[in-house]
Amino acid sequence: MKNSFSILLATILLLSCLSCGKKGDILPPLVRFPQTAEDVQISQKADHLILTWRNPTAYEDGSTLSAIKMIEIWVLEMKTAEEAEMAEVQVEEFKQKAKLHATITEEQIHEESAREGSPEGKMVYSFKLSGKDFMSKRYTFGLRAKDRKRYSSFSVLVSLKPMVLPLPPTEVKALVYPDRIEVKWDPPSKNRDKSSPPNVKGSNIYRSEEEGETRRLNANLIKDEKFSDTDFVFGQSYKYFVRASATDTLPYLESENSEEMEILTKDTFAPEPPKGLISVAGQE
Repeated sequence: MKNSFSILLATILLLSCLSCGKKGDILPPLVRFPQTAEDVQISQKADHLILTWRNPTAYEDGSTLSAIKMIEIWVLEMKTAEEAEMAEVQVEEFKQKAKLHATITEEQIHEESAREGSPEGKMVYSFKLSGKDFMSKRYTFGLRAKDRKRYSSFSVLVSLKPMVLPLPPTEVKALVYPDRIEVKWDPPSKNRDKSSPPNVKGSNIYRSEEEGETRRLNANLIKDEKFSDTDFVFGQSYKYFVRASATDTLPYLESENSEEMEILTKDTFAPEPPKGLISVAGQE
């Protein structure tokens, strides 16, 4: 009897342990895809289309993406007049017709990030326009990011139809005043293809400092040929250049850079005479 009870107790304990260790349904492995490239923009500078974007830093589920191994740049060139006038390209059409144009490797990503004057986290790619008929086309770009194994979806698509652009402004000059640096220039007289009048809607002015990124100073397109820079410090060296724009709204289609003007701001101005003084007679 005692033996039977011991065997029964051992059996119950064994079944209890087996029940506690029972596994649930087998789940498929978690598959994570990188988020798409962000803030994708396109503009034209001379005979290049300039793509800018920010690489993704997370997966689609929000978890941290440790590294991007590759960025693919895909392009669709619309050749017919009808296609060139289309406002947008749908993603499915882009997937079917676009061609892989360039691959940005992990090493190149690090080099671009470390480039002097490069905005933090921002990537830049220059697409060379070639052929005699490029101005009759519309170019649409999409980007794909890849981690070690998997690709992201295509980024937001950006399109642009190139224009005949003006030559750069000339005769850039800068003068320092007590309250501003005034930069002046002459507008271009012709377009890049030697035609005239120049296709100019206005200008953009850019400034760089020592070990600093180049940035556009004006919020809106400059309609005359001068600009007053009031955000400066005496004793600092600044470099300015100007681009003529064939459009008056973003994205600006710009000329090449003008000649660069470097100026060292020195405070050589006499202080203003005191104001509001009152003469008071005193006793000797």
